[in-house]
Amino acid sequence: MPSPYSQLYVHLVWATWDRTPMISPEIEPRLFAAFAAKCSELKCQCIAVGGVEDHVHLLVRCSPDVSLSNLVGQLKGSSSHLINHEILEGGGFRWQGCYGAFSVSKRSVRPLSEYILGQKSHHGGGRIFSELERCQAARAEAACNGCEGDLRRLGNSEVPFLAHGGGLGKTPTG
Repeated sequence: MPSPYSQLYVHLVWATWDRTPMISPEIEPRLFAAFAAKCSELKCQCIAVGGVEDHVHLLVRCSPDVSLSNLVGQLKGSSSHLINHEILEGGGFRWQGCYGAFSVSKRSVRPLSEYILGQKSHHGGGRIFSELERCQAARAEAACNGCEGDLRRLGNSEVPFLAHGGGLGKTPTG
């Protein structure tokens, strides 16, 4: 039986609770591997994962069979469980309740992957697409607070390799 063909790429961004710097170099490899494994389990492809101590970026090619909110909820829930029960074992790790989700064109996959994989150097060297980061954080925060006026005021300020549009959402659990 034929299956649907799709090219649904999304850039996901979310932070630790209160942006507490909890993603240590010891946690990061297992966390990023867990994201890739969960994506595969959900018939999605994790193209790139990156981040720093207080937030992560993922570029995912989504399956048409999985809703975006379910994908993010599964990624955040399974990774929190992994960190709290297998890595830190004392609990206390949480993601923020919100996330940013931005549609990406196929031609933008490569430059966005490079951006995501270079998070440490972007943040460490003070050279970052600061407007992109600021806008994504502000959009996610506004969505969490139900503040649609802030979203309209921000306008479409993503850098060129992000497609217009995108979305923001809340997950039931962080």
